[in-house]
Amino acid sequence: MLTKNERCKYATIYSKVQAIFVHIIINVILKYYGCYETTKNGNLHMHTLLWFNDSPNPNTLVQTLFDDEIFLNFLN
Repeated sequence: MLTKNERCKYATIYSKVQAIFVHIIINVILKYYGCYETTKNGNLHMHTLLWFNDSPNPNTLVQTLFDDEIFLNFLN
C-alpha cells in the first residue's frame, strides 16, 4: 500500500497515466449514473448521482440536514 506522499509523487511522474485513469472512471460513471452538458458559453459540466453502500437513505439525510442548525442558518 502506498502512502499519500508516494501516491502524489507517482501521480506527478505519471500524469498521462493518471489522466487516462480519470477519463476511464468518468466515462464509466457517466455511462450508468450521470450525464454531461455544455453551458451557453461552451463550458462542460456534469450531473451525477452516486449512492454508496451504508449511506443514509434520502429521508434520513433530509431529516439530518433539517435538524442541523448550521444548515438551517445557511438556508436563511
